[in-house]
Amino acid sequence: MRVGLLFAVLLVGVAASIYSRFAALLFYLWFAIFRPLEWVFWYDFSRLRPSLVIGGLLVIPCLLTGILPKLAHPLSVGCLLFLGTALIAHTNAIRPDLSWLWIDFFARLMLVSFLMIRLITTKRRFIAVLGVIALSIGYHSAKGGVAFLLVGGTRFAEGLGGAFTDNGHYALAIVMILPFVLACAQNVEWPWVRGVLLLVIPLSCLTVVGTFERSGFLALVTVVLAYSLLQPKRGRALVVAAVVALIAVAVIPVPKGYADRMRTIRTYEEVGDASALGRLHFWQVAWDMALDKPLGIGLRNYEPLYDSYDFSNGLYGRERAVHNSHLQILAENGFAGFGVWLFLLGYSYLLLIRVRRRSSRGSCPNGSNRFYLTTSNGLIASQTAFVVGGTFLSAAHNDLTWYSFGLVAALDLLQRAECPLEVPQLPGLETDRSVPPGRAVSEGLPVRAGA
Repeated sequence: MRVGLLFAVLLVGVAASIYSRFAALLFYLWFAIFRPLEWVFWYDFSRLRPSLVIGGLLVIPCLLTGILPKLAHPLSVGCLLFLGTALIAHTNAIRPDLSWLWIDFFARLMLVSFLMIRLITTKRRFIAVLGVIALSIGYHSAKGGVAFLLVGGTRFAEGLGGAFTDNGHYALAIVMILPFVLACAQNVEWPWVRGVLLLVIPLSCLTVVGTFERSGFLALVTVVLAYSLLQPKRGRALVVAAVVALIAVAVIPVPKGYADRMRTIRTYEEVGDASALGRLHFWQVAWDMALDKPLGIGLRNYEPLYDSYDFSNGLYGRERAVHNSHLQILAENGFAGFGVWLFLLGYSYLLLIRVRRRSSRGSCPNGSNRFYLTTSNGLIASQTAFVVGGTFLSAAHNDLTWYSFGLVAALDLLQRAECPLEVPQLPGLETDRSVPPGRAVSEGLPVRAGA
């Protein structure tokens, strides 16, 4: 039955993609993140290169109709520079086949992100993209939460596949989409859709618990704190979050051993937790690689090169991962790539803070302040969760982070087009203190009034 449903969705998606470039974007994002072909066991559809075909349905008509990737935005420039550092580091790769595979992946990922910036021309389109990205993972995590409740607490040993194959990356991905889901719930018009979205959040939190991942737990705590601190009444938000957490601990069936697992975050040196102690060693190895090859070792070449730099003589195993997204960039893309990475993260925060500040001051017309405030809050909380959770995982190449850069750029351009720019008032001169909006931003899917 699910195979038939899958094919029906694929047919509808293809038809919609032929009709609309924006529908093609939504279809591609859903296919790339949801990974529907993993539902089919009786035939290997990857042989047909469906991702390439669906990508072609998006890219080729866009180029033919003059919808070109948005390359002029500073975040787009940063992504291109990052790709450039990967190409330079490729010359040092001990596994050039692996490096080139991921360069190809990044090139396609960035192309879609640049088209996303161009195609998101309205607030409703922004919410549609945010919702498709969030629910492509949220469907799986909500279903996992239901299973968690039905069996009275369980442990999930693996993730979704793709960039989220293991339970650690899966937990981080779930936490990253939680603010997206909440932002969508705050901006949709239909009450029943809002209710479904709000239900996804607690169920997804249960799935994070079921992964038994310390990085996921830290990311979850981070996203709650970050979102609470972004609220106008921070103290009340923190109290509410604490009360909800206490009630959840008292009511939810926590799996056996979970508390002991989380306690090792603080006491790993005392109990001799090799996986936690090993991370410090892996980070030092990454630093040694960067010093030895300042231009980088090539994408995904940390693991095959690890043994050559392992000064512990195999104490923590062979061909280990770096377990830190930021040091992963440093080792694989070199110091220049690491600098670009810091720029992308820092400039994203800067743009989101600017969007948030202007919306909180009521600078936007037509009741749009709520939309910009809630979406910027969601993106800030999501990125902060990645910065913290990604410190303990090799997750720099995940789709969500790079799509988020595209979302930040799109949100920045939307607000600049719709909201008047303040012009300094010179003494003794009468000047217009605003610039009229540059384009309409109200067409598309229904969005809640005032958003």
